[in-house]
Amino acid sequence: MRQPLQAFSAAMESGDMKRIRGVYPRIADLGDFFSRIENIRARPSYGPATTAGDRAELEFSLLLRYDQRNSKVPGSSVFRYHVVLVRADGGWQIVELAPQA
Repeated sequence: MRQPLQAFSAAMESGDMKRIRGVYPRIADLGDFFSRIENIRARPSYGPATTAGDRAELEFSLLLRYDQRNSKVPGSSVFRYHVVLVRADGGWQIVELAPQA
């Protein structure tokens, strides 16, 4: 069940919006954010999943540590999501990645 979220984490670590959208096409455009940072390291954190048949929901957060591109000053951001996954074609797929405050 974590595989699609691990793929999302790796895509976010790449900072490549095309790769990120390959995992979850409906994500907001973070291109401006990624254009200002480099040396991105992602650390995912998973809440407990609630599963009912071929559907699962969980809280998911992603800590990004990075350097500001111009100043090289280290920074970090936490992205928190409520995730809905469905099982299809032998694996889990992200169908909703709702940002949380």
